Amino acid sequence: MLSTLEFIAQLERLDYNRSGIFERFQVNLNIGEFFTFLKNTDINPIASHDGMLSIVKDSGELTTDYSKQSLNFDFHTDGLYYKNIPPLVILYCANPGYGSTNTLFADSFDIIDQLDDYLTTLQKLGVVYVGRDGTQYFSRLIQQHPRTNEKCLVFGSRAFLRPDIESIPVNNLPSIREICNAGKQLLGAIDTCHKIAHKWQTNDLIVFDNIRYLHARASEGQDTNRELFRIWLSK
Repeated sequence: MLSTLEFIAQLERLDYNRSGIFERFQVNLNIGEFFTFLKNTDINPIASHDGMLSIVKDSGELTTDYSKQSLNFDFHTDGLYYKNIPPLVILYCANPGYGSTNTLFADSFDIIDQLDDYLTTLQKLGVVYVGRDGTQYFSRLIQQHPRTNEKCLVFGSRAFLRPDIESIPVNNLPSIREICNAGKQLLGAIDTCHKIAHKWQTNDLIVFDNIRYLHARASEGQDTNRELFRIWLSK
């Protein structure tokens, strides 16, 4: 098992010039030490609505904050309320709870490979994420990976699709039939693509490319003991 300092050394060794970072570790993570040691690197934490550290734990109450729930949470990209989406995500298991709630990961490259006949329409669309307070945030659905320029899919759960009316001329906008057909194929590709299912144990830590990988929570029921830490990073 890695210490906090040893894990940061592993973070520094990652090849940030490629897409598809997906690394699993076992770490005895000390959060205070992590943020202190990180200041001596060129890796930068990115604040979410919760600050530099988000605690993903069921509050036991009905809430619009998916981080405070333990039930199913469909595939999504983190940080859709930012213009520049956080490129890297750390998920760390402080407590697996009952151990029956897995995190699923789907490679958007695999999803896009199934959508050749619909890419023309999908590239004209954006995903509108609806924040916990009802605010709407628009992102292009198909984006170029910032490090490699490869096509990646950006997606939301509490969200909807609409044409990118700010960038596309009116005479080139897709029809509602084209949008619905493309959306149906997109959801089908997400449902049938290969997925990585991670069953959490205490001290498990995953670092993944948030632009390339969608992730989801697959739950068998409410679990108020399950506790993950989430940290967003850039380099």
